[in-house]
Amino acid sequence: MNFATLGYGDVVMSEKHKLLGPLESLNGILMIGVSTSALMNALQNAMRRTLKALEEQEGS
Repeated sequence: MNFATLGYGDVVMSEKHKLLGPLESLNGILMIGVSTSALMNALQNAMRRTLKALEEQEGS
């Protein structure tokens, strides 16, 4: 099944486990947000280091 959605609908959970589908979907959405924020943080740090290195080269 898809991690960030409720799935295709061809597999149906038993009544006892019906809540697990929406919880897995919510977990997937949260993981997409966490992954995006981690990637953006890494990108921002790389850009800061690059800009700092360029400024140091110009100052020398």
